[in-house]
Amino acid sequence: MIRRLTAAMFVATFAAVAPAHAQDDPAAMQERLAALEAKVEKMQTQVQNPVAIIELNTLAQALGRDQEFNAQLRAKQQELQASLEQSRRDLANSTQAEAARIRNEVPMDQQDTQLKRLQAEAIQQMQRDQQEAQREIQMLQANFISSFREEVKPFAQRIAAERHCLLVLTQTDAILVNAPTLEITDEVIAAMKEAGKSASSPSTAPAPILGPSE
Repeated sequence: MIRRLTAAMFVATFAAVAPAHAQDDPAAMQERLAALEAKVEKMQTQVQNPVAIIELNTLAQALGRDQEFNAQLRAKQQELQASLEQSRRDLANSTQAEAARIRNEVPMDQQDTQLKRLQAEAIQQMQRDQQEAQREIQMLQANFISSFREEVKPFAQRIAAERHCLLVLTQTDAILVNAPTLEITDEVIAAMKEAGKSASSPSTAPAPILGPSE
């Protein structure tokens, strides 16, 4: 732990290392002293308050939540695949019926244009259906991650507060932070297992901020 240096200690240290002309200039000495004090203050804050880091993938694997999500994902994929296949059959039937109508009712010189438009519309509809299925998969993933983060949050905040951290970030978020870090994933895993994977009693310590989503 870095101790706060007194002004006298700064002056003594500065006098020992500063050039002679700087020692003769009280204003310059005071300016350098203030800069050194600010730097040490910043270092003290960083050392006392590191950023807590958790690795959500490791946490999910340790608690079996990855298997839970994969089971949900497979079920959703099967549901969407069945829905897409039914939509394609319905679209094929309606397209064939419309194509037959065009051939029977539309003048010969207009049939080619309308049939091409019909085919293009059918392709666009299939693409929209596929995109909608992909959005549902992405939403499932996002909802699962959000729910898991909310379950983890009270444990991570309590442990981080006990370790005097002011901020909790995931490992991915942490690459953008230029500050001392403290890995607490194993502690969070142990706490959640001990609590039966349910939130523990709230801590009386100030709650750190759980960082943004991945």
